[in-house]
Amino acid sequence: MRSEEKRFDERQLLERGRGFKYGFITSILTTLAVFCITDLFEIYLPPRLILAVCIWLPLTVSTVYMITKQAYDGITDYRGMVLFTFLGIMAVILFVVTLISGDPLSDGGKLTNVGASFVTSACCVVIAVVYWVYHLREIREYDAEIEEERKRDKKD
Repeated sequence: MRSEEKRFDERQLLERGRGFKYGFITSILTTLAVFCITDLFEIYLPPRLILAVCIWLPLTVSTVYMITKQAYDGITDYRGMVLFTFLGIMAVILFVVTLISGDPLSDGGKLTNVGASFVTSACCVVIAVVYWVYHLREIREYDAEIEEERKRDKKD
């Protein structure tokens, strides 16, 4: 992704780099944790759950970091609103469908692949909620600044 396309400023580019770094570190730690759980402690985890954890936790860490540092959306880009709304809705649907399916979370003391759906939907919901909380906060702050400027203009 080129910065000219979305028009990120310098601060946003630095924060995005930190977000990717934190995501990468989380990826390494997640892989190490999964290795310890499955090989050292010999606890069975289904492959889909391992994949979901190793993919979604680093993505969640990097995305939430960038959102909280106002570095996810470019200066003129508003596609994030659509993306995160869709992501949140799909995550809730996945969660509900998984609950309705009646598949057990464990079978004979071993976790099943249902855990992957829960991890995926939980991470997606966290990302969507954080995005909208910060997005709405930014809108309120912008509206307050505009109102303050109007009041100053009326006094002058």
